[in-house]
Amino acid sequence: MNLNREWLADAGVYFEQPADEQAFLHLMQEQYELRVGESMCQELSPEQEDEFERMIDDKEDDVAIAAWLNRNCPDYRDLITQAGESLQEELRSHRAEIGDSLWPESALNETLESFGLPAVDACILREEGIRTVGELLVTPMSRLGGIARRRPIHMDIILPMMRPFRLERVRTVARLLAEITRYEEVRRDYSELEEAKSLVDSLLEKGTPVRHERYGPGKVVSQYDGRLTIRFRSGTSKYFSLHYKSSVDNLEFDSPETNEAVRRYCQVSVGRHAKASAWYDVKDRMGSYLPFLEKSPDSP
Repeated sequence: MNLNREWLADAGVYFEQPADEQAFLHLMQEQYELRVGESMCQELSPEQEDEFERMIDDKEDDVAIAAWLNRNCPDYRDLITQAGESLQEELRSHRAEIGDSLWPESALNETLESFGLPAVDACILREEGIRTVGELLVTPMSRLGGIARRRPIHMDIILPMMRPFRLERVRTVARLLAEITRYEEVRRDYSELEEAKSLVDSLLEKGTPVRHERYGPGKVVSQYDGRLTIRFRSGTSKYFSLHYKSSVDNLEFDSPETNEAVRRYCQVSVGRHAKASAWYDVKDRMGSYLPFLEKSPDSP
């Protein structure tokens, strides 16, 4: 699916200059393809993901790729459609909030005459329900064009005045969408890590039976932040890190649930410090990026 001018129009985004439109479409296309890829990865096995990536890298023809997707990801057309629609919906839902954040409320509430519009144009627009600068800046071009076809407003004056504000708003939307995508990725990684850690903390209580491939049976003495102490029947105590597969693979707990939880925690804790650092960094940036994002939760 190639995003185009009609797709932007459905989201209420318009450009006067083709170069600006193409630049924005390029950014949206990247976001769109990223979302399609993430959705498909949830449907495919790791082996299928590798096979699909090889097909893309080898520049297989579209017919072969479509046939492969039909066999391995029969819902791929729905995933493609949903990704495009969700991206459009974000553009629509954030537009007004972004507009409000770019200009002080006092400026948005100013009269159309203060924006520099001729009095006759301001009067007509007010009669059409567009009363303030803020309302004018979020009015779709299609609506303004419809008014111009029915009534004598000077579009040659109005559009050049609006254009710098509209372009800045669209660029802000683009930056925000990139931040939102990054925010959700980091939030998901960090939440996954915290959930796995919380489950391990609840299961590995003092006295939990465990068997080590080399040291034999023992019991958990303590566990904190993935650092596990086990006292074995021989009387020796050993320390193990649940962050390393080489340690986890040698441990066997009585409960299948505990074994699964420990291995899951080991898997998601790869790069745990980077995940935690990325989460706090992106959360701080999102909180200060635009005023309305301060309502974002403080923890995953």
